[in-house]
Amino acid sequence: MAITILAALSLSTLPGCMNMAHDLGWTVPADQGKSSKPTGRNYGDASVTVNSNKSSKSTKAKSRNIFQRDPDSQQSAGRPAGQPDFLADTESNIIRVNKIVNSAPWLSFDPDGTRKVDGFRITVYLESGERPKGVFGDGVITVQMFRLERDKAGRETAQLAQEWVLPPEKAYQWRATEPSMLGMGYSLRLNWDESAKVNGKQVAILVKYQRTDGRMIVSTRQVLKVPAAPSAIVEN
Repeated sequence: MAITILAALSLSTLPGCMNMAHDLGWTVPADQGKSSKPTGRNYGDASVTVNSNKSSKSTKAKSRNIFQRDPDSQQSAGRPAGQPDFLADTESNIIRVNKIVNSAPWLSFDPDGTRKVDGFRITVYLESGERPKGVFGDGVITVQMFRLERDKAGRETAQLAQEWVLPPEKAYQWRATEPSMLGMGYSLRLNWDESAKVNGKQVAILVKYQRTDGRMIVSTRQVLKVPAAPSAIVEN
């Protein structure tokens, strides 16, 4: 299976999505000043209800894959007292964002069995400044999907179709449990909204990482063609 690995170039500080698009050579329409509202329905969050006498606790969790962890799990041994699980084993000195998108990344989250493509898989590695391996970061991972089109002059335009924002407490459940040759990574399964309107379209995927000191690191873009119709290559 063909694997594509793309790496960010440097610790570039970018003021925002629009400047990033221009830096990548895209033409962005004038009305693209606002980012779409990130969706949280694919993060595998658990909704917890506690009754008034605090004698029972019921948890309703959405589906998650084998990489997911519970951010509310018990305190691990050897961690400073009071530190939450999602900050365990994290590093601040991240210098590069690497991503892997395989040749058939498409997913179907639709429960009606039509296998309509409405998501994709991507593995993100945050490279440490201390060693050339993926580590877990204490900053914010943002995955952006742009819909690519052509204007009347034939120039490529990019419109932000969907954005997923993963602070440490959200990214925690997507952590790998064992290192690969590239180190420890985040195996993400992302579901887009119908309003994204990307089926049958060419899209560009970017991964940004904001360090706790405010520095922004951006990966190179990955261009994909989203299947227009339900496909046999998707997974649930």
